[in-house]
Amino acid sequence: MEATVNSYLLKGFAQLVAECGGDLRLIGQASGIRHDAFFTHGLAVPVRQVLAGFELAARSSGFRAFGLTLAERSSLDVVGPLWPLLNSAGTVRQMLDDLATNFHIYSDRGLASLVMVEGGAMLHYDIMAGECESQVQIVEFSLALAYREICRQVGAGSDSAIFLFRHSRPPDLTAHRRVLGPNLSFDQECNAIFLDAALLERRCRLHDWQSRESAQSQIGDLLRHRPQGMARQVELAIRIHPDLAECSIGQIGRTLGLSSRTIQRALAEEGTSFRRIFGEVRADLAHKYLAQSTLAVGQIAELLGHSDMSAFSRAFRRWRATTASCERRNARPAQADVSPNEAAGSA
Repeated sequence: MEATVNSYLLKGFAQLVAECGGDLRLIGQASGIRHDAFFTHGLAVPVRQVLAGFELAARSSGFRAFGLTLAERSSLDVVGPLWPLLNSAGTVRQMLDDLATNFHIYSDRGLASLVMVEGGAMLHYDIMAGECESQVQIVEFSLALAYREICRQVGAGSDSAIFLFRHSRPPDLTAHRRVLGPNLSFDQECNAIFLDAALLERRCRLHDWQSRESAQSQIGDLLRHRPQGMARQVELAIRIHPDLAECSIGQIGRTLGLSSRTIQRALAEEGTSFRRIFGEVRADLAHKYLAQSTLAVGQIAELLGHSDMSAFSRAFRRWRATTASCERRNARPAQADVSPNEAAGSA
């Protein structure tokens, strides 16, 4: 079954497209999003279509900050059934932990995790392999939504928050600095927000124990009917692993608190394997780094855990049936502004 997301995520999309001078009808045709989904909440829209719609809206209108601007006009209530739980959290850390732990209830193709690091924590966000060619807009939109909710809960922004993106730096950072603050870093190993320990322990202004107990009960019911698959857990663990050259099923097992045999058995039941998922993640990251970052091919090979360029070249040919240099050259025109009907014609 194709993964879907609630059309509530598209709230304000049509209005912003109009303000940017875009053509909503053509964006809908090119992405596959049904026209009424832009105006009606509660419809199930394929994740692939939404991701394509965000990218097309930015490119066709020439408005690089489309995702960030839409996030300014939205709120984290787009996560639907998770919202009552997040809105009643006691601290910022509790809210983000709730978000990461239960994110699959909202989207089984989006990946969120909260990883404790020295001095604070990293809130990671990604899209599972194979779902999209580009995720620049949805990544910026999603991290901006999370950060804006943190600011709303504590009553102020925080200059200590640091944003990291896998994609390259846009020519104009005005919108990024307005929405996210001054600490921005591009061409990085992950898409994430670093939050210091002091901010994590800040009390949430809307905390309500009674509401939280009710929300926890509702989430418990949803979890029983919608458990998180092993393949999804493994992919998430691989993506946040600090060194892909040293990434093994044993290490992923330690991250998940499971034995290698348990993981292998569960993956086999889902029709996949650790080796397959690991390869898909590296292939996906290789493509996105080449298409969306300015990292040199050698740097990308190192990030993906290849000991030398020849090993990376062989692997890349196996993944994409082309060379890394050709992939990068072909990606450059795709980053230029195109009209939605042009995009549809090349699909």
